[in-house]
Amino acid sequence: LDVVRSSVHGAAKALDGSAAIVLLVSGLGGGSQGAYVQNMATTLAEQGFAVAVLNMRACAGTVLKTPRLFSAYRGSTDDVRVAVKYVRSVLVGGGSAGADAQVFVLGWSNGGTIVVNTLAEQATREGKGHHDTLTSITAAVALATPHDMVKSTAICEERFLSRWVYNRHVARNIVKQLDPYVDLYRRGPIARWSDDEPSVDIDVDLLLGATRIREIDEAIT
Repeated sequence: LDVVRSSVHGAAKALDGSAAIVLLVSGLGGGSQGAYVQNMATTLAEQGFAVAVLNMRACAGTVLKTPRLFSAYRGSTDDVRVAVKYVRSVLVGGGSAGADAQVFVLGWSNGGTIVVNTLAEQATREGKGHHDTLTSITAAVALATPHDMVKSTAICEERFLSRWVYNRHVARNIVKQLDPYVDLYRRGPIARWSDDEPSVDIDVDLLLGATRIREIDEAIT
């Protein structure tokens, strides 16, 4: 979590439950360094919210400690619950204060999909790490969200600008984020997010040469 400490009006609200809390989840491969994320964080802080950015694994300079990366669904929803629980139980202090704190989540694009899927699991209790009110999101906003990931991916591969500009650019940026951690993927079979799915061997050379988001997703998430 990158926490907003100040705004143009002075010190920002602390994540201690004294003000409503907003966690921001950026688009694919982004994080707290993104201009749109910083603009939203600043605006919310000026409106009296306590704000933090939840950086997905390997994003915004975070260290990737396991071979598991972020995705629109598996694992990333678990990570959101971990972050919400940390805010409620540690930063706010747990107990009734932690349970009663208002914790909102706002996500863009792939981050919006993560938020939507987290809300769905909050209702169905699927996924891991549920702890009643400590992992519950009070309310959420999803912006520019690709609800149909299969169709969105197909469009990114079929249309000229999407394939050769957006898709290639994002894919190469993700590969750049992964490059310092390739040894994690050379150590043998990698466990899938779901316990009932078989482990998988990663073709690291193919991964590093990926030019499409789909190639990365199918390889490691």
